[in-house]
Amino acid sequence: MADRYDIIVVGAGPAGSLYALLTARAGFRVLLLDREFFPRNRICNGILHPDAHRILKETGLWESFQKLPSSQITTVEFSAEDDGGVSAPLALAGYFESTVSRTLFDEWLRSEAEAAGADFLPGVSVRSFEGRKELITSEGDFEADLFIGADGRRSWMARASGLASHLGSCNRIAWQSILPEEVLEEGPVHIKFFQEGYFGVNRQGGGSANLCMLLNRHSFDTPQMIIDRYFENLPPLGWSSTYPVSRPINKAAENKVILIGDAARLLEPFTGEGITMALYTAQTAAHVTINSKMPDGTYRDLEKKYRKKHRALYQSMKVYNGLSRWLALSPYRGIFAAKVAKRLPFLLNYAARDFLPGQSLIKE
Repeated sequence: MADRYDIIVVGAGPAGSLYALLTARAGFRVLLLDREFFPRNRICNGILHPDAHRILKETGLWESFQKLPSSQITTVEFSAEDDGGVSAPLALAGYFESTVSRTLFDEWLRSEAEAAGADFLPGVSVRSFEGRKELITSEGDFEADLFIGADGRRSWMARASGLASHLGSCNRIAWQSILPEEVLEEGPVHIKFFQEGYFGVNRQGGGSANLCMLLNRHSFDTPQMIIDRYFENLPPLGWSSTYPVSRPINKAAENKVILIGDAARLLEPFTGEGITMALYTAQTAAHVTINSKMPDGTYRDLEKKYRKKHRALYQSMKVYNGLSRWLALSPYRGIFAAKVAKRLPFLLNYAARDFLPGQSLIKE
């Protein structure tokens, strides 16, 4: 006989863990599954925008989060190829951004979900989704009233539930490596455009720096060859990769299945808003779930309400994300924009004030 839960969450990244935490706190019996064992790494710049900080404060997690090694950032520097960079402020009205290791952040948030009452099973392979009522896994069979897909850019839950769009083609691969933080100057996140793509590098606390690179998959140069152009005397680095970088938008919810985080929608990595939007969609989905639950155990208009709120959430950042994607899809546009910003730095300061990540969603 299958074990029974109110909610089953597939994927214990930031989106899945926060959703599990909030619904478990509200009294739901929640099972959180992940195919990997924790702690584990993720290819991500680890940036937490001011809105991410706000969500952690609203959910009572801020004090606990501050115990993690992190690095506060107040400026971002852009450069093109071998040109010197130009900086812009990221702080706004007392708000700031920070960076943190995804390995530490994900393990911390997952453990907070367990502390809130969610059951957690790592190393689980999901094999089938029977009639949208039962998950057949390597660790047993589980039934639930509601299923949450929080399993990332290649979401199995999206495909199994019929919510996935056609993957299409993607000509870029994301790469990540860890550098010793002493190779960086104090302070900014640095974003560099070059002919094959772009990379971002930032301190993440604990003596290390995180480097993420978006590279045309047909490039003749490897990530190591490219990074050797711009940093001297580096040893050979270990590299991880992920694909696809971009993908059509999946349907956010239908028939007792809700998608959150990257499982529903991917943002251009250039924006650095992945974690923030994962937390936003998790918080939104949890609130809709809690408020839609009826005394008889059914959910009133749950999927419809979530789809509407999910659409509005991304609509609020359409201009900035569209501009970022336009720049990032062609390295030559990014190179040109960085050179223009160097000559006319007031344009970058204006963009930082009105469009840079996290600014548009801050609730004053």
